[in-house]
Amino acid sequence: MNPSRSAPLRSLPLVCALLCLAAPASAEPASLEAVRQALRDRTYSQAEELSAKRLEAHPGDTETQYLNALALFHQGKLEAARAQAERLVAAKPDSRWVHKARFLAAECQIRLRSFPDAVQILRTQAQRLLSAERKREVCGV
Repeated sequence: MNPSRSAPLRSLPLVCALLCLAAPASAEPASLEAVRQALRDRTYSQAEELSAKRLEAHPGDTETQYLNALALFHQGKLEAARAQAERLVAAKPDSRWVHKARFLAAECQIRLRSFPDAVQILRTQAQRLLSAERKREVCGV
């Protein structure tokens, strides 16, 4: 084999390794996991900050919206938590996080002593949970 032809082949593994190191790793799972970890660690201000940054990049991510509302709630920022939970419900009513967001909004209303609003949310959720459709869904019938 011609030595001038094999030189590029010898450097190919080095080039591949450098490209792998230079390529940005997908930060999405780590970033979402960092928010979850901050909540588990009860560092709620950090969870709020991380989730807010993630929402800037992924405004439609309903899990991040819920985690942001939860971080706000645990810091006592009840009005902001309620508003975030309600934005999630309004924006993505079919999200799997909607029901948790509704219950969180109700808990915020209770702590804000806005009992009629909390009752309205909880009554709607109770009707959903006790409906025949939900019973069929749970039982798989």
